[in-house]
Amino acid sequence: MLQKYKVVLTALALSTALALSGCAASVESPASANGTDEATTELVQVKMIKFSAASDNYAMSLGYEEGIFAKHGIELDFIDAPQVGANQVASLLNGQLDVGNGSITGVMAAVSKGIAVQVFSAVAADNMMDEHTLYDTLVAADSDIHSFKDLEGKIVAVNSLKSTWQSSVSEAIAKDGGDPALVEFVQLGFPDQVPALTNGHVDAIFTSQPFATTMLGQGFRSIGDAQAIALDNQRGVATILQASERFLSEKPDVAQKFIDALQEASEYANENPEEVRDLAVRLAGATGDAEASIRNAPLPFYTTEIDADGVESWGELLVKFGYVETTPAASDVLWVAP
Repeated sequence: MLQKYKVVLTALALSTALALSGCAASVESPASANGTDEATTELVQVKMIKFSAASDNYAMSLGYEEGIFAKHGIELDFIDAPQVGANQVASLLNGQLDVGNGSITGVMAAVSKGIAVQVFSAVAADNMMDEHTLYDTLVAADSDIHSFKDLEGKIVAVNSLKSTWQSSVSEAIAKDGGDPALVEFVQLGFPDQVPALTNGHVDAIFTSQPFATTMLGQGFRSIGDAQAIALDNQRGVATILQASERFLSEKPDVAQKFIDALQEASEYANENPEEVRDLAVRLAGATGDAEASIRNAPLPFYTTEIDADGVESWGELLVKFGYVETTPAASDVLWVAP
């Protein structure tokens, strides 16, 4: 798993040794390593939440292993902290974490309560590869559900409630002429959704990769990518990086270095999908059918870009379905480098 990361870069190993000996950590630039430039880049430590196994994080994982973050002067110090929700926000506010990740709606909910956190980068966007989508709404092969409207009166599992996941399915139902208030939503993590649908405990799931590809291969049916339908955008952004306002105001240069590193890692991942899949297979320790599912599954479109229109679209859905009364302005949610 991702917790088993080993530092594979000599530069990062050197920086750790120097830190332990009380010396300033630095790495040679590519030019100085070739003897053409004596400049060095000092590594700034950033306390980053440990990457989850979600495909949204593969570009960051690959960028770390390829030394892209170190190239931009960032040393990632992986911290065990809650992956989602208010507990992760608390870790950001008390300084246990510098950078966390989660959903855009989670940050919006926090900001609406006066909590001093902001989004400073996207991580990944929805995507379609070979006519298959990153996110998918699945039902059993013999289910009488053939459209989102057919979900009325059914039980639907989503990764989190009153979030991008539930908002997406609710809007897809509404656009199909149905009433999402007649649907029972339950919260189940992606791995737990699989047996729940298999055993008939829920009628549908809204899931991500590689779970969707695995289940489609087992005969489950897709009724569509709820997020793409809800946002009318196949490249909608839901996964983001967040930090406290204090960190962003005190260390804007570090935040910008992080964004620059992640953008380079994102471009590298988009251009080298097989390297991303190799990484995913290795981190999961996957073989056989599990490996095949990972290699055949669509990948996210990796990007750091998120705009005000995207934030406002999610805010409108949260209000529309009564998850919140009001949402903060996009300018309050998104950090802008000074």
